[in-house]
Amino acid sequence: MKLIRAKFQNFRLLRDLELEFASDPDKNLTVIRAANESGKTTILHALKWALYGDDALPNNGNGFRLYPIDWDTRYDTRVPITATVEFKISTYRRVGSETRETQRHYRLERSAFEVVDSQSPRPSSTVKLFELDESGAHSFEEPEAIINEEKPSELRDVFFTDGDRALSFIEAHGSQAIKRERVANAIRSLLGLGIIEDAIGHVRKSEASATKESKKVS
Repeated sequence: MKLIRAKFQNFRLLRDLELEFASDPDKNLTVIRAANESGKTTILHALKWALYGDDALPNNGNGFRLYPIDWDTRYDTRVPITATVEFKISTYRRVGSETRETQRHYRLERSAFEVVDSQSPRPSSTVKLFELDESGAHSFEEPEAIINEEKPSELRDVFFTDGDRALSFIEAHGSQAIKRERVANAIRSLLGLGIIEDAIGHVRKSEASATKESKKVS
C-alpha cells in the first residue's frame, strides 16, 4: 500500500488538514515535522481510524474524543468527523523474464458524528471504498475485507507508528518471552501463517475423522 494523499476534518486537532505524500520514486519519503502537541500523533490516529475504525484508537475508542476540544457549540453540538485516504496497491507477475507491475488506485472515506460532551457511546462510523480509474469511481461492498487483506489489522501498530511507539514495541515492560511473542505474532500475521496453520489443522481433523470412520466400516 502506497499512501497518495489524506484529508481530515474535525478529527481532534485536525480541523481541516490535507496531506500530499511523496510520489517521486527517487524521493519517496514524507517527513512531517512540527512542534510538540501540534498534531503529529493525531495524524497517526486519524490514518488508523480511517483504515480500521474505532478499534484502532487508544482503548478501542472507548472514551477517546474525536471532535475538536474547542468546537463552538453555539452553532451545533453534533460534530461531523471525516477522514479520506487515497492509496495505491501494486501487484506483480512474471511475464517471461520480466516482472510487470499493476497498480490499482483507491479512495477510502470514513465518517462519523459525535455529540459534544455526550455521555453516550459514539455511534459507529461508516466507511466507503472506491477504486478510481479513467471511467470514474467504483464502490466496494466490503471495504474492510480489502483493507485487512492488504494491511492486516494485527499489524496496524507496526505499519502506523512513531519513534516512541516503535521503541515501546520492543522495549516495553515485560519478559523477553512476551517481547518475542509480539514480534512472532506480527511476523505470522504478515506472512499469513495463521491461515496456513488453520488449514493444516482442518486437514488433520478431517484425516483423523476419515480414519476413524474407515475403522468402523472394516
